[in-house]
Amino acid sequence: MQNTGLETVKNFAFISGLVHLAKQKLADDYEKNAEAYPLILDAPFSNADEKHVKNISEVLPNVANQLILIVMAKDWNYAKDSLVDKVGAEYYLNKRSEIFTEIIGVDSNVR
Repeated sequence: MQNTGLETVKNFAFISGLVHLAKQKLADDYEKNAEAYPLILDAPFSNADEKHVKNISEVLPNVANQLILIVMAKDWNYAKDSLVDKVGAEYYLNKRSEIFTEIIGVDSNVR
């Protein structure tokens, strides 16, 4: 049985490959002005250790033109150094109840 961290890294590599192929296909089939779509990843670091979070974070900005990442604070602490200068906006989700989550914009100088 393989560990979940290795599985996370393999899944990330697979998704990165799919995005790369999609980019090539768009470049071949459409004009250069074709609209780019974001890659949305929910908890991409959840099962990865600190080393793999840092490594994945260095590659992520090259995978897609726009990324939307949903990460836990503990994982962001490891990924931040590689990604903070590329962040356009940052939000904190404060779960108030099962049916209400408050979205708080984080005051940041990276915009």
